[in-house]
Amino acid sequence: MSAVSRPAEDEIQGEGAERKRRVALAGLRLGLLVALHLVVIAFHLRGDLEHFPATSRFLVLIVGAGFVATVVDLARLRTGSPSLAGDTLQLVVDQALWSGLVYLSGGATSPATSLYALTCLAGAISLGRRGALVAFFAALAFYLPLGIFLALGALKLPRDQPAFVAVSLGTTAYAMSSAVLGTGAVALLAASLAERLRSSALSLTEERARAVRAEELAIVGRLSAGLAHEIRNPIGSMRGCAEILGESNALTEVERNLLRVIVRESSRLDDLVSDMLHLSGPREPVLVRVDLAVLAQDVVAVAQGSADGRLLAFERADNEPCVALADPDQFRQVLWNLVRNALQATVPGQAVRVRTCLRAGAIDVVVEDEGRGLPVPTERIFDPAFSTRTRGTGIGLAVVKRVVDAHAAQGAEIRAEPRPGGGARFVLTIHRAPSGDSDNLLVTGLSS
Repeated sequence: MSAVSRPAEDEIQGEGAERKRRVALAGLRLGLLVALHLVVIAFHLRGDLEHFPATSRFLVLIVGAGFVATVVDLARLRTGSPSLAGDTLQLVVDQALWSGLVYLSGGATSPATSLYALTCLAGAISLGRRGALVAFFAALAFYLPLGIFLALGALKLPRDQPAFVAVSLGTTAYAMSSAVLGTGAVALLAASLAERLRSSALSLTEERARAVRAEELAIVGRLSAGLAHEIRNPIGSMRGCAEILGESNALTEVERNLLRVIVRESSRLDDLVSDMLHLSGPREPVLVRVDLAVLAQDVVAVAQGSADGRLLAFERADNEPCVALADPDQFRQVLWNLVRNALQATVPGQAVRVRTCLRAGAIDVVVEDEGRGLPVPTERIFDPAFSTRTRGTGIGLAVVKRVVDAHAAQGAEIRAEPRPGGGARFVLTIHRAPSGDSDNLLVTGLSS
């Protein structure tokens, strides 16, 4: 299984786990209803329900409604993915059914009020904190009016139940307060546990993503370590031979062009090997005060030699120093990779612009091009194995991301976004360094 397909695989597995969890809850509800139905049958066979015909009919109606709701829920889970609206509706229906049992078994003082808490737990399992709170407030919406109306006589118990089942207003108030506090405590506890479990699940997902990324980088590292020496020596030999042959006066113009192609492609392969080595062998940044505007200008000056008809320009927004605490060698590599990536994404005649600008406490270095633009989603563009070009591996931008992440303490960030009018824009941001001794300022770049 390739690394690119793992996110989709994780999403499918997550949906499958959610469905299994909800099916298990529906099965638990079904088991509870079956047990209740068996109790009704047992009482009926003993003849205990003969004296309570209205109660028994209402009880059978409640159990039947519960069976229907459960079957509908299982059918919904079988035919499609779990939905927030469907799960919420099921919680409300459950609390309505339990309220019917509460009504039949004593009203506010009924032991069936404990079923409200059970649904709060089920809501926390299916929908997290939202589910627990929905179940709790649904219980209040049914239980409080039921208890109050029974106590005030606005609602009567089934006519076949004896009058002594009715309780006083004070007893009702005490029973209702106890039931509400108990159910609320269970709901809050379930919501808290659900939130902790969700946070733990997110942490595990992030750890797994980091582990997958580390595995990818380790693979790249092993490949680069094994291939670097095997590739770099023959590349250097080919390029050197081509440069020597190019000095001959006996060559035609066509032959000179072919030698230039050999030199250019050899340089490109050498850059690829360098990227692999930077990706596989990172080091801690050595922070010094560096003027990023001067660094960027120098990178652009050196890159002019490989522009091949592309319009490469540098623009400095103002004359103030763009001083940051950074590793100059690593940031040279970052800017070089961004400029090289922009050149590779464009064709002769299109423009690549590099500019620096200052804003409150931060420095932006922007590299934008008029090329074919960015893929969606853009965050994948920094993955080591991701590339949209036929010529390229994506390793250069992975090196950029790694260096920027290593400067996170200095507020370094990199983002990719579409450029208005077409093309791509990469924005490198880092905190401005506090004022310091200008003698300690490193201003040299690639040409030094």
